[in-house]
Amino acid sequence: MEKDVFKKFINELVIYFGADNFFKKENNESRLDIWFAAVKFIPSGDPLNFILAQIKNDFDSLPRNIPRVIKQYWTIYQESNRDKIEHYRTERPENKCQYCIDGLLLMRKKSNCGDHYVESVGRCGHCKSRTETQFGPFLFADRQREKGYKVYTPARGIRGEISGRDYGWI
Repeated sequence: MEKDVFKKFINELVIYFGADNFFKKENNESRLDIWFAAVKFIPSGDPLNFILAQIKNDFDSLPRNIPRVIKQYWTIYQESNRDKIEHYRTERPENKCQYCIDGLLLMRKKSNCGDHYVESVGRCGHCKSRTETQFGPFLFADRQREKGYKVYTPARGIRGEISGRDYGWI
């Protein structure tokens, strides 16, 4: 979603709930920036219209934690519209980064207390194609290897692609 779409979304909620004093506060723009950063991964259009309708229907006043409410209704939308969600996923440009899979670094590290691996996921700092903050900060493969992680390189293995690069857990 774009920031201007988000501002229109919030403005419609403010007008609907009669919270006009919301826009009179001095720190309003920075608050909108923080909220937008938390939900900008949600596509505009049908999902945002669904979320807007649900908030209007389920609340008596403007919710205090708007990003949390938006994320909750986004989850509900995803669960009830799986076919549409696949459409949004296929619109994402193809990621050809040599370090990640669809913008995510897959990492694992041997556990200190046993003979098993602890696996984790983080946003790739090389291509920065993921904007969702729930995956944490941007990470870089070489820095993660320095910390003892093995990073999966997707040149081969997951979908059978063949490349001259190394592949697998290195």
